[in-house]
Amino acid sequence: MQIWVDADACPLVIKEILYRAAERVQVSMTLVANKPLHTPRSKFLRSIQVGRGFDVADNEIARRMAAGDLVITADIPLAADVIERGGHALNPRGEFYSPDNIRERLATRDFLAELRESGGADRRAGAARPDRPQALRRCARSLPRAPALGIGHDARRGHNPVMAEPNTLNTLNTRPGERDYTIKQNLVIAETPELRVVDLTLAPGECVPWHLHPDNADLFICLRGSFEIREIKPDRTTVMRALDRHSVPKRVPHTAVNVSDAECEFLIVQGPGRYDFKRLPKLDADRH
Repeated sequence: MQIWVDADACPLVIKEILYRAAERVQVSMTLVANKPLHTPRSKFLRSIQVGRGFDVADNEIARRMAAGDLVITADIPLAADVIERGGHALNPRGEFYSPDNIRERLATRDFLAELRESGGADRRAGAARPDRPQALRRCARSLPRAPALGIGHDARRGHNPVMAEPNTLNTLNTRPGERDYTIKQNLVIAETPELRVVDLTLAPGECVPWHLHPDNADLFICLRGSFEIREIKPDRTTVMRALDRHSVPKRVPHTAVNVSDAECEFLIVQGPGRYDFKRLPKLDADRH
């Protein structure tokens, strides 16, 4: 087994973790980039510089890797290619891709690309960045264990050996009512004056409290797991599974509830229109 690193977009601090991990587990690691790289002197480390151009480094990694190799990349299409070729893909945050979740990630990527191309979303406008210390902890825990734990078995099952992080709420660009509750993840990934895209993760038993949006609709897109969307006026419950979509019109009270025994993750596209979050505590008391 070898390790390949899509180095152009890999943060320096993550590369330093990878250098130490490769030395510790004594596995050959190759960094591929379209610019010169300076790596520590080690028989386990080398770098390859490729020509400039779109996907040149990705294509080089895909061409050179072999079945069973581990590729570190944040590029979703490259990760999908690696899995198709029998390799194992890990992103710089320490999260494994698998045949099960890569299809969902590709669909999400394509959906967000469509939003950006239509002018509906701009990653530069209010885009939240991953928590850096959390990313470092995940990567440090995952990579050194990869050769010893049998990545292929874990990847095929879609199991991520990374330890669960404590519940967190990313409050960047959240509204006051959204800060009154805690869920596994509430991450604003794109925002304009007319549109907002949020990535939420609910642990088993967690929920988004009852609320409504006076001026905009919610489009839910399930990425993994399952959860329920409950609405009133009219009363209905919609069970969401991977890649399901459901729209809740503006001014309709609703909640999202994870009634399963596993985490669920979903996107909410909020808009068009001015975004506001109106909490409905009486419904929380009556219906939860």
